[in-house]
Amino acid sequence: MTQEKHNNKENKSNLVTIEVKAITTVADANEVILRNRAAMTEYVRTELQKLGEPWPVCHLTTGLFTVKKEDNPYNYIIDTANYMSCANVDAWNIFFENIKFKRKLAALKENRLVIDTGYKIIK
Repeated sequence: MTQEKHNNKENKSNLVTIEVKAITTVADANEVILRNRAAMTEYVRTELQKLGEPWPVCHLTTGLFTVKKEDNPYNYIIDTANYMSCANVDAWNIFFENIKFKRKLAALKENRLVIDTGYKIIK
């Protein structure tokens, strides 16, 4: 771009270099949301089948909501923030449950927690 401007000055032409940036649209956002939701849905379905579990009946979803053109963008932001808060609460609950189960397992094993590193077993 610098070379073009320099050449324009030498030629004393009226050419102007204009920098163009793409603007993200609602359609672009929805495309990403739908693609991510489909990938997450497939992942969850596969993992549930491996575990032999049915689809859970709860507030868990597999992605964000799609954006509607007529929606107030702040309503969408609020809905998304609420969804993300629920997801964070679930994630932290799983983390805390994991800690509780590790402690119970250690107590059942008389405080001997066995860790298999793939090379040797540490007790």
